[in-house]
Amino acid sequence: MPPRGDGWNPNPADEDASDARMRERRVRAGSPSPTAMTEAGATSWQDIKGRFVDDPEAALRSAEELVRMAVEHRMSALRNELAALLEDDRNEDASSTEARRTRLIRYQEYCERLAETAAH
Repeated sequence: MPPRGDGWNPNPADEDASDARMRERRVRAGSPSPTAMTEAGATSWQDIKGRFVDDPEAALRSAEELVRMAVEHRMSALRNELAALLEDDRNEDASSTEARRTRLIRYQEYCERLAETAAH
């Protein structure tokens, strides 16, 4: 599949250095998996749905807690990713016009990715 016009590349083998840097930032920022969340004490969706018939209120409370945990984990990952993005920029020579242009592009890509995530 070819890269989209907005810069998103579904094929990592075709990614350029900018794409690789953005992917590395996401990895460094950390985004916990659903498995890590359930190991941290959350109940799985399968368990929640299985308990719904016998105790709908308890199942809903568990579902709400799982959603809260997912949001907290995602917010933490986004904060860490932003910190990594800004830290990368502090470590580069920011005095050239090209460096500034590159920073602007990275910031735009980050914001667009956030907007795309919010739309889904």
